[in-house]
Amino acid sequence: MRMFEAFTEKEKIASVNFFKMIALADQEIDEAELVLINLLILSLQIDINLYDQMKDEEVYDILKDLDHTKSLEVLRIGYSIMSLNYAYTKQEMRYMELLASMHHIKIMDFPNFYESISGTNDLTALDQLVLVALAKHMTLAEKYIKKNKVELLVVLADMMGIPPHIVDMMDVSFDIIIRAMKSMSES
Repeated sequence: MRMFEAFTEKEKIASVNFFKMIALADQEIDEAELVLINLLILSLQIDINLYDQMKDEEVYDILKDLDHTKSLEVLRIGYSIMSLNYAYTKQEMRYMELLASMHHIKIMDFPNFYESISGTNDLTALDQLVLVALAKHMTLAEKYIKKNKVELLVVLADMMGIPPHIVDMMDVSFDIIIRAMKSMSES
């Protein structure tokens, strides 16, 4: 499934704003959070002006109308963003619990919540981006770039709905890729 394929433009913008709210909840934004949120904005081709202009109330108004599948994807990505700095603040948890309660999803504690839904087969949009960023990093890691590896990267990105020019602009450090993968595997 392509990234946020079933989401409307407003739902995409509201979702990424929600991730930003989580990232800023602890009063500081981690480099990994910033890089991954910006990568989502870039990959989803979100209008930055609409993104910047969206108020918190509008974010919640849009997110409360998401269907169950979409709300689970937003919660899964939110959990991964929250896990990047290896700690959860009370405010981050409040944001997650508020979104979960809007959709009648019970969260007792986050590891158990994520474990209960992690059986879903689809990769989240963030999972897909990290996978493509890792593939790009591995493609460029060798002294000589091999045509077949570039072709595989292009096919993978296309499967995820990420245009080649976006992949070309991806500049994610290996450390951030590893942290993101760790946050997703723990979640």
